[in-house]
Amino acid sequence: MTHKTERFDRLVRDAMDEHKVPGFSIAIIHGEEIWSKGYGVAQLSGEPVTSDTIFDFASLSKSITASAVALLVQDNEKYPDVQWTTPVSKLLPEDFVLEDDYSTKNITIEDILSHRTGYPRHDDSYLGIRSTNPDNAATITRSLRHLPSNKPLRTTYQYNNIMYTVASHIVSTLTSQPYANFLEQNVFKPLNMANTHHDVPTSPDAVSKLAHPHHWDKDTEKYIEIPMYAQPEGQGAGLIFTSASDYALHIQALMTRSGPLSAESHDALRTPRIPIQFDEDTKRRPFYSHAMYGFGCWIENYRGFEVVGHNGGVAGFGSVARWVGDKGFGFVTVGNGSGAAEIGELVFQILLDDVIGVTEEEKVDWVEYARKESREEEEREKERKEKEKKEAEVLERDRREPTIELREYAGTYSHGGYHGLVVEFDEKEGVLKANCEDRCMPLLLTFKHKTGDEFLVEQYSVWGAYTYTVKGAFRVADEKVEAVGVAFEPAMEDVGDGLIWFTRVK
Repeated sequence: MTHKTERFDRLVRDAMDEHKVPGFSIAIIHGEEIWSKGYGVAQLSGEPVTSDTIFDFASLSKSITASAVALLVQDNEKYPDVQWTTPVSKLLPEDFVLEDDYSTKNITIEDILSHRTGYPRHDDSYLGIRSTNPDNAATITRSLRHLPSNKPLRTTYQYNNIMYTVASHIVSTLTSQPYANFLEQNVFKPLNMANTHHDVPTSPDAVSKLAHPHHWDKDTEKYIEIPMYAQPEGQGAGLIFTSASDYALHIQALMTRSGPLSAESHDALRTPRIPIQFDEDTKRRPFYSHAMYGFGCWIENYRGFEVVGHNGGVAGFGSVARWVGDKGFGFVTVGNGSGAAEIGELVFQILLDDVIGVTEEEKVDWVEYARKESREEEEREKERKEKEKKEAEVLERDRREPTIELREYAGTYSHGGYHGLVVEFDEKEGVLKANCEDRCMPLLLTFKHKTGDEFLVEQYSVWGAYTYTVKGAFRVADEKVEAVGVAFEPAMEDVGDGLIWFTRVK
């Protein structure tokens, strides 16, 4: 299927309708040519998406971050100490201090860019600009000394946004300038990415082209706009705001191995560093090899062709980038709905089959495959809820009363890495609550009593408009609460009790 047909337009629009994405933009690279087009609306007011509409590209920013670090590595005259194997603590001795000396001394630039540090995400630990003490790249880096690891170094792929923020902090520290300035002068300008910005753009021209994020409310069957804020705490991990056509210039440079990166830097970025393990959410797709992670990209093989790329996702935005160097084919999509990445993956796969010459008889029905994946995910979610319901019934039979009155659990608690947590007793509802809207990704917590001093903590994602439940508990001694624990980081499940413990301070 060629991308310049009505049939292709129908495919995109049908997918937008099915995945509830109001606006979508695509750029396709064939050698030196870049074709781009917009679909739908950038805002609910009706502003149409064009090739120049600006979106939040979320984790597609990681490729930009890896490129920024590569520019330092390749400049041996100015930065001779910056090599892929350089320990991060050598470059940031005061800031990059971890929970143990071995990790502090041995984690390298290569490790932080390939997600193999042994540290899970800890995404709920950093504070946004709504906090009285908002985080930035420096404070995010310094907080690592208070955050626990869960795997030995270089044994397991664990996606980690914080480590990419650390990488950006390396760049700004060593170059003695704001990270945004370095990107503008050394990445965006050389690639003529004039429509690209670091963090939410504020100039009148850029604001006029800015897409707004949305989620689909199943109850009202309407789109709800999600607020956008500056997120300095996400530097390096995300924060690249650009258009599909502008980001395609970056992908084109990677695909053609052109400047500003050297040939050695291009090799480094796409060298596989660690395998990405499969789970129920990342199963092997038909005719694909196991995926490996490089620097800001994963590397796969599809029917004998190397496919390099990455996805991006944040509340109300989704993006996809892929390229197949052997065919001179690159691909970028972005949309302002949470299902936009699914559309991008679908469209890419259909186009890729034609680009590499898969016959009609050999083609996978990718539309049906995507629907099957959605049905299976819905079934897994249904099974999870049924399991939770049965467990709740068992717990109710064996439930022990809390050791103290519910209102006595209320208080102010503190953790070195996760900051403060204020637990309050809601007199009207008779439950404990905590407002975590000061987080990068704002949450509202409701503590539902389970048994004894154990609770189920409902975490409501304010921007995502969904709720998920994790375990929680309080430590009580002599009828006084000493600490509260919440399973903020799912990957810590097998480490001790799996909880992040906050000490009571008030």
